[in-house]
Amino acid sequence: GHIMSIQNNNFFALFDLPIDFLIDKNTLKNRFLALQRKYHPDNSQTNDAETNASLINHAYNILICDDRRAIYLLELANVDAQIGASIDDSVFLGEMMEVRMDLEDANTLTDVITLQTVVDEKLAYYCQAFYQAYQQKNWQIAVQNAQKLHFLSNLRNSITIKQSSFNQSDDVDDLYV
Repeated sequence: GHIMSIQNNNFFALFDLPIDFLIDKNTLKNRFLALQRKYHPDNSQTNDAETNASLINHAYNILICDDRRAIYLLELANVDAQIGASIDDSVFLGEMMEVRMDLEDANTLTDVITLQTVVDEKLAYYCQAFYQAYQQKNWQIAVQNAQKLHFLSNLRNSITIKQSSFNQSDDVDDLYV
């Protein structure tokens, strides 16, 4: 049968984790790999092995990403994360615009890594902010922080893409002199 019916339609239960924003990602990874092996179509006699395998992947991809996990927690609490809505924080948006412009102008790997550090610090900050609001069931603030996490995660992906466009040469600073 479907593992989901066993698991009460809950991605946290699937990996035997508490429903919380702060999770142990190593535990998640290990349980994911174990479930993947268990429900791999080659090892599984059931007809819905494919369904189970794709469900396990989907659940893992949601829980491993901070922004997706935040949005999913809001869903579980029946709160609309309003991810499509525009962020109502001009200071934040101004800072992000600056990072985006710097990213476009970045022409050394060092520049990109500097921006990555900035974005990672922001991600850590808004993870903490989301966690506190979520704990207090302050849904309006939780939603605002989830939106920012989502925005920052997309920006972080752009940084990773830009980073891989550079030759990972040893003499990083001598690339474009």
